[in-house]
Amino acid sequence: MRVSPSIALNSIFTAASLAMLALPAPVAAGPLEDLKPGEWYEVPDSHLDAVKPNPVPPGNPQAVMDAWSGGAFDGKRGRLLVWGGGHGDYSGNELYAFDVESLKWSRLSAASTDVGGDEKSGTYPDGLPRSRHTYNSIQYLPGIDRFCAFGAAGMYPSGQLGTARTDCFDFATSKWVRMADTKTNGIANFSAYDPVSGALWAGKGTLTRFDPANDSWGKQTEFDNDIEWTNYLTLEADPDRRLLVAVGAGHTYTYDISNTVGPIVPKALATKGDTTIEAAGGPGLAYDPVGKRITGWAGGGDVFTLDIGDNRWTRHARTGGATPTAANANCTYGRFRYVPSKHVFIAVNRTAENVFFYKLSAGTGASFPKPRKAGVTPTPDPAGVRDAEGRSGSRNHAGPHYRRVTHR
Repeated sequence: MRVSPSIALNSIFTAASLAMLALPAPVAAGPLEDLKPGEWYEVPDSHLDAVKPNPVPPGNPQAVMDAWSGGAFDGKRGRLLVWGGGHGDYSGNELYAFDVESLKWSRLSAASTDVGGDEKSGTYPDGLPRSRHTYNSIQYLPGIDRFCAFGAAGMYPSGQLGTARTDCFDFATSKWVRMADTKTNGIANFSAYDPVSGALWAGKGTLTRFDPANDSWGKQTEFDNDIEWTNYLTLEADPDRRLLVAVGAGHTYTYDISNTVGPIVPKALATKGDTTIEAAGGPGLAYDPVGKRITGWAGGGDVFTLDIGDNRWTRHARTGGATPTAANANCTYGRFRYVPSKHVFIAVNRTAENVFFYKLSAGTGASFPKPRKAGVTPTPDPAGVRDAEGRSGSRNHAGPHYRRVTHR
């Protein structure tokens, strides 16, 4: 039987069409993937205010960012975490997240309804952590999949009491749990997560190493009086060089955390180049694992990188895209973070403003080292738990090193 040429041709076209239907659709590039080096992207309609509680707890929810408060980055889920308030500014203790895929804010926990109780306990009557200025003292710990606040100062409502509590939001249970108390706590404490060891360093004049896997505090750095009394520093880890780097208030300091035996003494760097970022109070600070460099931002379109080998800061002027708003007058801290999955940085200044993303260099990103596995049994945290009053070595409300809030 002969098949006409027209029928044969139609069969070929039909088979080709079916084959095309079976192929996966090409993945469309999004606004973050389209960014070129030096460009910023402003996410439309991305105000945190849109997801604030209703009714609003006592105070102004804009203080979640405005009241000396920072953020952390959940690399497992790809989202910026923001938590703050405190003092007479805001009583709400709800946790917020901005998802880098959906480009939307969400509220991860409810706010406490009773915001009375004993301020020095560090909790509200329901046992949940009291709202406070969070500075650079909050981090996400991937080894235990928790968001943690290390110590507290500027708590609601007086702002004059502190606690050594370590309060963590467990994403597996969506509940707050308590872990081992910090060794130091106070105004403008800072912290940094080391992705190589999976450890966390927190404090100020003295930093202490926290092991999330064992829920324990260990090695400490040597005390530095200048750092102790210098507010508005932000800390970040340089995992490739095994350093902690603190920047702000006119300084850059480094700590050699590869030293596991001898004393760790903070070193003030005599930096050169464009040191504008050092003059900022509590600047944003994040590590770029592709360029292997500390990256700083304090509002506006320009970004700064540090060459540790040469002690040189370099300004990277904005080359296109949106222009971010000016930095929050009460610091940026952890609200500027690196996003490994997108090889961009995320930044936000205020709850009534949009979120911004920045592309520093070409590439698709690099992951940080995976932390070692953890097996932590959380400390029960019922209402009425003890506080840290009188604990030796803690800058708490009763101890000799706790300073009353002077920046209000």
